[in-house]
Amino acid sequence: MKGTAFEPIIRDAAIKALDGISKRVAEAEAKGGGALGKLMRRWNSLETQEKEQFIAMAITVGTAAAAAFSAIRERRADKRAIKIAKKAAKKIT
Repeated sequence: MKGTAFEPIIRDAAIKALDGISKRVAEAEAKGGGALGKLMRRWNSLETQEKEQFIAMAITVGTAAAAAFSAIRERRADKRAIKIAKKAAKKIT
């Protein structure tokens, strides 16, 4: 199954979750003027299309980061396997 098959579901769920959270946090932080309140007020002012674009970018960045970490981990495992194989070859010869 492709990882992109879940993207529309994740995007819609993330938008709904952020909408619900942002309204509550914006109300709570409005008086304090904190950074989180400002961010949530900005989120509330975005159009639906802008929210979808933002979430799509976040998903893309997260997916790319996960792939990069996975590649780094695989590369380390490959290097370890090569190192072990070289040590075993030296013992044999």
